[in-house]
Amino acid sequence: MAMSKAVRRTVRVVGVALVVALAGLLALRIYGDGRLAAAEREFRANVGPMAGNPYASPAVPDEENAAIYLRAGAEAVVLPGGERALAAELTTLVFKRWDPQQVSEISRILAGNAPALELLHRAAGMARSSFGLMDPASVDEDLKTKLPLLKLLWAQRLLWLDAHLALRDGDMVRLADDARAMSVMAAALEREAPLIAELVGIAAEKIVLATVADAAASPHLDAATVSGLSEALLDLDLRAAWRRSLAFEFKLPGASQVVRRELERKGDIVRSAIYLAAPGYFDAPSVAWMAHLLVAVDVPYGTKLTPLAQQRPRSVFSPLAIRTPNLIQAVGRNQVILSERRLARLALALRRQGLATGVYPDSLDAFPEASAPDPFTAEHIVYTHRRDGSAQLSVPGGVKLWERMQRNVGFAGPFTWELPAPAKAIPKN
Repeated sequence: MAMSKAVRRTVRVVGVALVVALAGLLALRIYGDGRLAAAEREFRANVGPMAGNPYASPAVPDEENAAIYLRAGAEAVVLPGGERALAAELTTLVFKRWDPQQVSEISRILAGNAPALELLHRAAGMARSSFGLMDPASVDEDLKTKLPLLKLLWAQRLLWLDAHLALRDGDMVRLADDARAMSVMAAALEREAPLIAELVGIAAEKIVLATVADAAASPHLDAATVSGLSEALLDLDLRAAWRRSLAFEFKLPGASQVVRRELERKGDIVRSAIYLAAPGYFDAPSVAWMAHLLVAVDVPYGTKLTPLAQQRPRSVFSPLAIRTPNLIQAVGRNQVILSERRLARLALALRRQGLATGVYPDSLDAFPEASAPDPFTAEHIVYTHRRDGSAQLSVPGGVKLWERMQRNVGFAGPFTWELPAPAKAIPKN
């Protein structure tokens, strides 16, 4: 039976609609692929030249490999029962306010971890390290099996407790050893691993800088310890590390392949179908935004990064947009370390001058580095030389900006450094 005119007309309309839809989808896919290609070119241009795999570990002989001691020390940490929570709590308290019971608890915890501390101290001063992360394709598995991140941070906390107990007791030699071991730990983490571990490295360095700040405020500090603490300060290029780690995290070129694997892993059929119809269209805004983030580390968070955060793509289809909500905060955390490093260098230089001459300078004119805007807040360092001979270095607004960025999560860090009146180091009785 011949089809009626109405049926034939419906079939033609549906056919034309399908052709138009497919043509539109093809055009959208071609347009999206072009945008994605352009965004990836911008991304790679902002990353700059990267020779080979930037996270390929150099061949380090065992006897020169600090990572062996760091991992062994971390694996040897023993915190049974409630000691883990107790140790975590004690590291959040101002060490000068530890009461006798708390000091006793810290001494007991440290005594129970003497083998771990001995191994960690063996890494102090070692310049080379390799955890053996060689294969970018299996880095997720490598991080689980080769880099015990949480254990390493617990080891860093134990070193912090030991350093502050040493500072309280006036044991400057032990303090310097702890600081150097913490520095090696932070440098190893910052140097070797991709984005997530690089931020763990930053967390480890914050512990080092907090220790240096407390030591700089101690009247028991002597010239030798000042030199030891200065040597413990890290100089790894965090700006370059940020670019390398972000490039590694998103494994460009081929961002869409990473996203496709993630969608398949989640088993979201509807979103997968919509996304896979034109992946470049949905991915391009996120890749372009990340290309801006690569150079955003040079722009203080307190100025242009807040608007940049508001521009972050929020696509419901591209997992790239879903995976990256904390990248702005990650840039800010890099900048906080750059800020605190500068304060540490200046504070120790002032302590050294004070111990040598008996007085701090009236201004920071002799320190050109001090005149630059802060890498995090864009404010300038405020230096106060008091009548009693003491001094203070501070970055206005640092703590407030950190709390706005982190929503009161985590320790802001030492944005204010107190320097006691210079004199010969006061011996501890």
